[in-house]
Amino acid sequence: MKKIMVCLLALFLTCGLFACGKKEPQTPPDDTTDPAEVGVEFETRDYKADGQLYQGGTLRYPDSLWTAPEYEFDPSLDPTNETCKGVKAFFMESPVTYQGKPTKIMGYIGFPEGASETDKVPGIVLVHGGLGTAYPDWVKMWNDRGYAAISIDTEGGQSKPENMMYSGLHDERNKYADDPVYTAGPTNNGFVIESAEKVGESWMYHATSAVILANSLLRADPRVDADRVGITGISWGGIITCIVVGYDDRYAFAMPVYGSVGLNGSSATFSSFPSQLAQETWDTVEPLKASTTPMLFLNSNRDEAFALDATAKSFKAAQNGFMTIKNNYNHGQDYGATPGELAVFADAVIGRDNQVIQVLQQPTKSFPTLKFRLGTDVTVENVRLWYTTDAKPTPQASWDSRVVTLEEGADSVNLVYPDDATYAYVSFTYNLNLTMSTSLIKLV
Repeated sequence: MKKIMVCLLALFLTCGLFACGKKEPQTPPDDTTDPAEVGVEFETRDYKADGQLYQGGTLRYPDSLWTAPEYEFDPSLDPTNETCKGVKAFFMESPVTYQGKPTKIMGYIGFPEGASETDKVPGIVLVHGGLGTAYPDWVKMWNDRGYAAISIDTEGGQSKPENMMYSGLHDERNKYADDPVYTAGPTNNGFVIESAEKVGESWMYHATSAVILANSLLRADPRVDADRVGITGISWGGIITCIVVGYDDRYAFAMPVYGSVGLNGSSATFSSFPSQLAQETWDTVEPLKASTTPMLFLNSNRDEAFALDATAKSFKAAQNGFMTIKNNYNHGQDYGATPGELAVFADAVIGRDNQVIQVLQQPTKSFPTLKFRLGTDVTVENVRLWYTTDAKPTPQASWDSRVVTLEEGADSVNLVYPDDATYAYVSFTYNLNLTMSTSLIKLV
């Protein structure tokens, strides 16, 4: 068939193009305007579509990743679960070689009913976590929301036809692992880099390359509106998402869940690197500073893998950052895929609705004023100041909260921190079960 265009290391599973007004400088809304009428503003942004965005480091990706790859469907791996009807398994060929051979990457792709060249739909790239694989039900979840979706295996494996997000059924090596012409690529060995000359042999290089290529494949389909393709990743996939956004500027929105960059020295399990080279290559926030992609960072205040102080570093680096901190939220592929905030944020960026809250001014210890703007479809139920008196925001830290009272129609509030608080953040609960937060506030 003619090919057209298209773990915790092993412990955790885990738009017309739009952008929000940049956080720096942070400009409060006009005091004479009701924020409920203004809503969160999104503006058309310039973006780089023909190759790598961030050029400041030594990491280089081939320009060919920005071109739709050759691919072939594989009906033998199509999902057997009836709820995933219409989702198709495929293999795509990457120009990034491993041990002298081109790699083959397995994935699932699906489209909403009615998607066509004359009725284009938005899209999303889905990046699984450690010990995970491509998931057909994750694709179908976004298809049902009206998005074309693609989920790929970033670890050289392949899904099994009966696999779902909660089951994790897959083969660790795909069918090309021992092929005389192709290879499955490397398995997940975290951030390991043997040497500067062998960065291209490292797992993270192959994983991030595969995600860039998946974006190229999805957006090249004539049924997809290439200006409205986003990305979300869970755990290891969250790390990959944060890295990729700095190099691939074609995303309308990005939503890393749990994982981030800026991990070195943070307060949870992901806090150190096997070498200085690995840390400088993969953990730098500098590529994020180059990106204007609107980003929603979602994490828990008790996540065992990724601490809020790391998430805060990525949030600070991102030009268009939003934050959702969920109290005591579980870590896992299915938990990371299902928060309602993800679909709401994606829909807001591409212009479907406006159910988001934008923090215009991040409060600090010395300047405790929080300024914000409500989306036009937002009804706030309550606002709480969460705080800990522990020395660090570790997964074991004890968090308490107190109500923050807002005056009717207010677009700002002065926070009062407990005298013994060391870290804090503010969360808005709105539209019944949605959360938007400030970033972490350091008080010591």
